[in-house]
Amino acid sequence: MEGPRWTLRGDVLENCSCDVVCPGHFTFRNRCTHDYCRAVWAFRSREGRHGASDLSGLNVVLVGDTPPYMIDGDWKVGIYVDERADDLQAAALESIFTGDAGGPWATLARFVTTRLPTRRVPIRFEDDAGGRPCRVEIPGVLVAEASFRRGHDKSRSATLVNLFNTLYDPVHVVAKGSFEFRDHGFDWPRAERSNHAIQTTFDWAVGPAA
Repeated sequence: MEGPRWTLRGDVLENCSCDVVCPGHFTFRNRCTHDYCRAVWAFRSREGRHGASDLSGLNVVLVGDTPPYMIDGDWKVGIYVDERADDLQAAALESIFTGDAGGPWATLARFVTTRLPTRRVPIRFEDDAGGRPCRVEIPGVLVAEASFRRGHDKSRSATLVNLFNTLYDPVHVVAKGSFEFRDHGFDWPRAERSNHAIQTTFDWAVGPAA
């Protein structure tokens, strides 16, 4: 990998159009619930650095549209970068989430056929009583929400552990999700039924080329 060392860690809220749990988290060879997968990945950085740029506290949202078998590629992906980022910070975040800076998104870049224009926007997170992100909004563009599912003991949230196909930390809190999105020629209204959502944390680091 070329370029400066970077690190990024924080919280993620993920929604997609699949039922309960997206089959793609087990393998991209699984068929999604519908004839497409419409996905939202919302990231809140708690700590991060790319070269000399401090990325702490900045937010990024990705929106993706894929075929029912994600392994087939032909993904359309757009990136929304926190409007509070300066030019260097915005460029650093874009390089991380396109995969140009290496790391986990570089693995997924081969599936992306269409990169929609990156936008710099206000990105607003809300947390539940436990401090987990449960809502993200880009005014006039996106609202994504999650209501965490109760586990067997009726006191803690249900979790999935050690999923094969994930970019995140190994414990995923399972939620009932809903979202709506309008931009780049897409108009995705809120579904009548709840859909896949998870909340977890991420911790990524990439070193410079040897």
